[in-house]
Amino acid sequence: KGWIEHNLPPHRRSPYVWRLLGDVEQGGGQHDAARVAYEHALRRDRGGRHLTLVRLGALQLRLGALDDAERSFEAACEFRRRTYQSDDGPALRGLADVATARGDVATARERTAEAARLERRPAHARPGLPAAAGGADDRGAAAHGRARTA
Repeated sequence: KGWIEHNLPPHRRSPYVWRLLGDVEQGGGQHDAARVAYEHALRRDRGGRHLTLVRLGALQLRLGALDDAERSFEAACEFRRRTYQSDDGPALRGLADVATARGDVATARERTAEAARLERRPAHARPGLPAAAGGADDRGAAAHGRARTA
């Protein structure tokens, strides 16, 4: 965190760096600072918004803001569907966690099953994802809002 703050002025930070700062702040229990970092990432991000929305939803869930968490996870799913024509496993798991927190066991099971089905599909069968990434790389070109060039 210190290196980033010392060497990268806020206007030069990529969405990935803002997400990383949010993760560090959240890990240190600095929830307000984490939320601010995630909001900065959302303002700048084009291709990886779902990654930030899932993190923001997890933070909101941890703080007990179930309605906000649900909105963030749903927005992540919608962005992923619109941009990559596929659902987002972590967002579906987040929606399952929200349902569990509300005592809605049936919805929680349904969302968990959807996420498990999605995550069992091989990478080459997931539209919009390079096979090498397998959907797990947060630093890919899409997350930075630009296409890779050869």
